[in-house]
Amino acid sequence: IEVISIDGRDVLELAEDEKLAIEQESILFFSADSRHNPRDIGRLLLALERGHDMVIASRFLHGGARHDRFQRLRYRSTGNRVLTLLADLLFFGNFSDTLSTFRAVKRLKLEEIRNSPKGLPGFYQLSIEAMRRHWNVGEVPTVELLSRDTNDRVKVALSVFPLLRVLVREWYQSLWDK
Repeated sequence: IEVISIDGRDVLELAEDEKLAIEQESILFFSADSRHNPRDIGRLLLALERGHDMVIASRFLHGGARHDRFQRLRYRSTGNRVLTLLADLLFFGNFSDTLSTFRAVKRLKLEEIRNSPKGLPGFYQLSIEAMRRHWNVGEVPTVELLSRDTNDRVKVALSVFPLLRVLVREWYQSLWDK
């Protein structure tokens, strides 16, 4: 497994960089800030090996969760659920988590999609594109741990309008594709 540091760049932009010339068949997006469970990496990659085009580590599946390190607070992620519901309804999907950044994708499938937005909107667009293109997508439950250092509620709140813009743009584009 080759590990590539993002060095402050956007992770999706880095994966699409032709200068990097990623030759591996599977690409795994994993935040090494201790929020994601490294034991889930094998489950994601195994699901890709078994024929999925993309596998998402979802905290909304049975057995998944999101809480702080001391397990005092549990987060509902209502915005994620609403945006996932809207994408599922508009694009006939059945996802439980469209915004998770912890996922694995086949390189050839990722190459089909270019010019993705940066950050969370880019992962949302990737999920919507997977629905539109009828990819074989799997989800595995995961437990995401947050600390004061990794708590990005402000960043997520500021991404609501870019996420809605992605949803509307992709839906509008899908109307013209028919």
